[in-house]
Order: sequence, then C-alpha cells, then structure tokens
Amino acid sequence: MLAVIAVFSAGMILKHNLFLTASDMGIVQDLGTHHSEVANLVALGIHHGLGGPFAVVVLVLAAGLVYVLKRSAADALLVIVLTTAGWSLTTVMKVAVSRARPEQGLLSDVLVPDMNGFTSFPSGHTAFAVSLAIAVSLAAWGTRWRYLTVTLAVVFAVTVGVSRVYLGVHYPSDVFAAFVLSAAAVVLVAGLLTSHIPAFNPWRHAAKTAPSAGGERYADPTRMEST
Repeated sequence: MLAVIAVFSAGMILKHNLFLTASDMGIVQDLGTHHSEVANLVALGIHHGLGGPFAVVVLVLAAGLVYVLKRSAADALLVIVLTTAGWSLTTVMKVAVSRARPEQGLLSDVLVPDMNGFTSFPSGHTAFAVSLAIAVSLAAWGTRWRYLTVTLAVVFAVTVGVSRVYLGVHYPSDVFAAFVLSAAAVVLVAGLLTSHIPAFNPWRHAAKTAPSAGGERYADPTRMEST
C-alpha cells in the first residue's frame, strides 16, 4: 500500500512540475541522439512484441515453459497470476495519474510517431517485463536453473525499461515507477498466495524434495529465518 501511495504521489508531482518534466525530457532527447539500426530493431521489436495481445502470448509461453521444466501446473499458474497482478496495478495507476507522454515533436529521431495521449506513468511494457521476470525467477528459485533464470530476468526487465526511454515513448521516471510498483505488487501477492495456499509455494516443495548435490536445501525467498 505504501508503494502505491508513493508512486501515485510521485506521478502527480511529476505531472504538474515542469522542471522535473523538463529534466526527464532532457534524458529522453539525449538518448534519442544515440540511435542505431540494431538498437532500433531491438527497441521496436520489444515495443510491438510486448504490446497488447502479444504480451499475453509471451506470458502464456513463459508459463508453459515453467510447466514443462517443473511439471507443475501450480507454478505455471503462479507465474500468470503474479505477472497479471503487477501489470494490472500499473494499468490502474496509468489511468489515475494520466501523465502525458513525451512530446514527439521535441525528439530528433521519432521512431514511434503515433504514441501520444495521457498514459505515460508508469510504463506498461516495463511493468509487464518486471512482473514476469520476478514471477519466473520465483518459480525457478528451487531449481538448478535459478541463478541463470534470475540473471536473464534482470537483463530482460532492464532492457525493456531502457527501450521505452530509447524510443521516446516514456520518461525515465515512468520506467522507474513501473519497477517499483510492479515489484511491490508481485512480492505482495506472492507472499499472500504462498502463505495461505500450499500448492502455490514452489520453494517449500523444492526444499522437501530437491536438495542440491552438496546436501544444501533450497530456501524459501519469501521467508527469513531468525537467528
């Protein structure tokens, strides 16, 4: 709840503070002067590949991969639920704040000319990426792929966030807010689900059935032991 209030307050301040908006815009404009063909292809691929119904396809594929690797419908469903939670909360925040997107006419190289309106804060693409990254990382935590998964998840989320500013469709503060809000939502929902529904706790199951080669058992990342 504190994260929601903080992000909403920050959004309203950024929306009405011309100095902060100008500072944000300066970063967008500076990044726009460093466009390259390869980076353009990556950023535009992310823009279209994670937009609208395509994001749902990506989510289903990610959940399917989790199901295949862990043979657990509960873990696959957990990925869908957690990702949807972070993504949905960001959509609500967009409507509540209604911050205008960066003015495309101020950019030196416009790559997405039709991106206007008042849905800038927070970044929806970034929220989806962060939510999915955390959800998949949590699902993989009790497996031998956990470190690789977390590394790839971080790279994925950061790349998506940077691409939104690179394209000039979001301010840096939009991206940062998406990281904070979606992460808070995913962690909260994950904590509630894994605490009250045993089937949704992949780490507890892993700790009982999948010790590592050295005898070490995987820890539940949602719980901390006192000493």
